[in-house]
Amino acid sequence: MTLVYADLTDYAVQSMVDIFTRNNVQIMSGAEKALTISIIESSCIQEFNAMKYVVDINVAAGDKPAKQFSGYQRLWSGRALSFTVTAAVLNAVLEMFKDEEIRHYLESS
Repeated sequence: MTLVYADLTDYAVQSMVDIFTRNNVQIMSGAEKALTISIIESSCIQEFNAMKYVVDINVAAGDKPAKQFSGYQRLWSGRALSFTVTAAVLNAVLEMFKDEEIRHYLESS
């Protein structure tokens, strides 16, 4: 299996945009607040009866140091590979939104 980190990062950004849109948050170029996201590692781990796809992302809120978040999804069938990869990325993004510092940065005026 071969993946391009840029494609995974694009999916992570699209996931963030979707979450913001669902919560009526406007996204504009030149906004005062910015999140910088990048995929730093992805791996597929063999478990006893499944594969576990893990994605690690770095997220920087404004000029603050980047923080790392992980997401994973298990795979029991090779037919669900694309779902597994995108679910792992989405789970990492969701973990980022649970972080108190990120939430405070986004909610503060």
